[in-house]
Amino acid sequence: LTVQQITDIRSELGKVDAKMKVVKNRLMLRAIQSQDGSPDMTEFLKGPTAVTFSGEDPVGVAKILAKFAGELEPLEIRAGVLDGDLMTAKDVIGLSKLPSREELYAKLLGTLMAPASNLVRALNGLPTKVAQVLAAIRDTKE
Repeated sequence: LTVQQITDIRSELGKVDAKMKVVKNRLMLRAIQSQDGSPDMTEFLKGPTAVTFSGEDPVGVAKILAKFAGELEPLEIRAGVLDGDLMTAKDVIGLSKLPSREELYAKLLGTLMAPASNLVRALNGLPTKVAQVLAAIRDTKE
């Protein structure tokens, strides 16, 4: 990847509170193995490796990485770790297809607001119907 391409990826990742670092495989493997209960990543740490660390939104990170992996041929997703569980590249791509946190919040808010909105429409419809009936009675008397 060119410096500009890596800068673009890092810029997008920064928007979702994530960071990407190019690492030495030997040092990364040592850091992973020093953590209790961490998955075995030996098979994935071969060749040039960049590691992405996510903040609060792993779906947003997966979306960005999947987008760039599709656009830039040298970039490939090898694996991921989410809550201590190893994810294959296919799992990461699947994660990228889920709705983002903001989309889920919007859907939840819409679901919570639907009963109140329906009640307001129903209560608003009642005076309208009464006014229409009164107008019809007025028209028949004229």
